[in-house]
Amino acid sequence: MSLRQRIDLYRDDLRPREPNPEFGRHLLLIGLALLVAFLWGAVQEWRAMAAGRQLAALRAEQASLQERITEASGQLSKRVPDPALSAALVEAQQALDGRHWLLARLAEAEAGGAPLSPLL
Repeated sequence: MSLRQRIDLYRDDLRPREPNPEFGRHLLLIGLALLVAFLWGAVQEWRAMAAGRQLAALRAEQASLQERITEASGQLSKRVPDPALSAALVEAQQALDGRHWLLARLAEAEAGGAPLSPLL
């Protein structure tokens, strides 16, 4: 019988290591996840910039409309009603009220049983 003994002179930290096939896959997955996160952030940033431009345009339009409202209010406050037109309006309103009163009286008389159409 022969006595042979195998002696390993390498320490664990000096042993050659075999490359881990999972490491590359994990690195690829992390890279893809970072790429997707970057793209998502870029899309969200682009949307925010577009919304900011739209908001700025709407604010400019609002300021323009507010200026026009202020100008129109100033012009409206300077206007004075025409006295002849006001008098004509009062006269027309009184004539209309008189006709409504006359129609109401004729309807009451008709409802009372005496027909007024032959008399009129």
